[in-house]
Amino acid sequence: MIKDNETVSIIIPTKNSANFLERCLINIRLQSYPQIEVIIVDSKSTDNVKELAKKHNCRFLTYVPKVKKGVFDAPHKRNYGMALAKGKYVYWLDADMTLPKNLISEAVALCKDGADAVVLPEDSFGIGIWAKAKQLERRCYWNDSTMESPRFYKKTVWEDIGGFDLSLGAGGDDIDITQKLLEKKYIIKRTKSIVLHNEGNLTLKNTIRKHFMYGREMFNYFKKRPKSWIFTYNPIKISYFRNWKLFLTHPVETILFIFMRTSEYVAGISGLIYSLLNKVKEDKVAKKNNISDYSDYLFQYYTTIIPDLLKKYLKKTSYNSFLDLGCGDGSLLYSLKKNGYFNGRKIYGVDLSPKSIALVKKIDPKIHAYVDNVENLKTIKDNSIDFIVSTMVIEHVDDKKMLIAIDRILKNKGIAYITTVFKKPYGWYYNRRDGKWVMDVTHLREYGKDEELMKLINKKKYSILESKKTLLWFPLADFITRRLLIKNRKFFTENPFLNMIRKIQIPIIGYYAWEIVLEKNNEN
Repeated sequence: MIKDNETVSIIIPTKNSANFLERCLINIRLQSYPQIEVIIVDSKSTDNVKELAKKHNCRFLTYVPKVKKGVFDAPHKRNYGMALAKGKYVYWLDADMTLPKNLISEAVALCKDGADAVVLPEDSFGIGIWAKAKQLERRCYWNDSTMESPRFYKKTVWEDIGGFDLSLGAGGDDIDITQKLLEKKYIIKRTKSIVLHNEGNLTLKNTIRKHFMYGREMFNYFKKRPKSWIFTYNPIKISYFRNWKLFLTHPVETILFIFMRTSEYVAGISGLIYSLLNKVKEDKVAKKNNISDYSDYLFQYYTTIIPDLLKKYLKKTSYNSFLDLGCGDGSLLYSLKKNGYFNGRKIYGVDLSPKSIALVKKIDPKIHAYVDNVENLKTIKDNSIDFIVSTMVIEHVDDKKMLIAIDRILKNKGIAYITTVFKKPYGWYYNRRDGKWVMDVTHLREYGKDEELMKLINKKKYSILESKKTLLWFPLADFITRRLLIKNRKFFTENPFLNMIRKIQIPIIGYYAWEIVLEKNNEN
């Protein structure tokens, strides 16, 4: 006998879904499980959804989530309906789904047998060739934990995991639910009964449009779960190989499936790029409004790599004191420590950002790290440093003043290793400053001729040991992680796989890293 407190609440989000909804509601009323509450969460449909809800004795709630145009709002509606559900069990369902008669009874029985959440496997049907391709795809995902997620929950469990993370939109919100369940050691089981998903007259255009929308929100999931993101969005899935017989017995559908999935992935990546470009625009506004707070958006990822030219002079030079001038978050200092260059030496770091200096001190508390301006260096004594390094700093500041400051603190026979950006006439990057294309809007200049910088160096006091230009390459992974505001500086060093991914780089045409090594001569 079913008790009153064992009601199952089914939540269905709708928006002009009447053409599917009535069949779904009739199907629910034919369930063998008697105690069911149906909640329709609608965002002001213009068809007869409300009349159908009344006809089938459903609770009808009007809720219009405040989301940007083109953003998937169903998770908002599901959370809203779940919060108002009265049942002991909750089930989020879509209006275009059909349930086998004993599905709810089976799910409840599994919960009574120890399950906290239940996966209800899906098959699909519809009109046209693309619906058949989609059916083949869904069947591949049966028993694939990276693709199947529970829809049926004990309500107490749903409340404990906090429902859908609305910041993810449609970009992995359901897979995130599964991971939250596993993190809390909840038990997930799976029904034998299969839900039918009515694709209707599925067109390639519609599925591409949907995946473009998903792609726009994909990077939020990557930001939250970078490790599992790789498996969730990997286009080559183990389940495809496991179901090779299914592909062999349906050759036509297989060809369509491959074309459809390729198109969907292209759409998803396009959506991701679209969202990242929008983020770039937002970053530009932030930079213009608050140029000094650069540590919040120009954060550096740590690595163990040291430039070859710098390594050469570190090895051949005898030095007791070392200064990283404009050290930022300490990426170079981190590399030097990991490679043993701190041993027996006094290490200094100077930067204008207090946040960056705080991070540098975490690398090694013995580092003498100061908040200071590289144009005057009030915290560093005259003639106190044997080896100065300044990487990609001089283009941000008054170059004359910085060189004068270096001259004041560098000892005789000391080494100064300076890098900056060198731009060829055909160089191009997507940032704009003062009507020009630039690599960084905070650059005061981008050198285009050697003499622009070399003329500032006092040749009577300094020997130019080497001058070298190398084409700049940009890690593709950084473009994504910076847009996601992933600020863990050890994000790549802590994960060998992600570190390998970061080695995928693209050239920045016309832009070079210009390395200059100077030696200070004995003064008369």
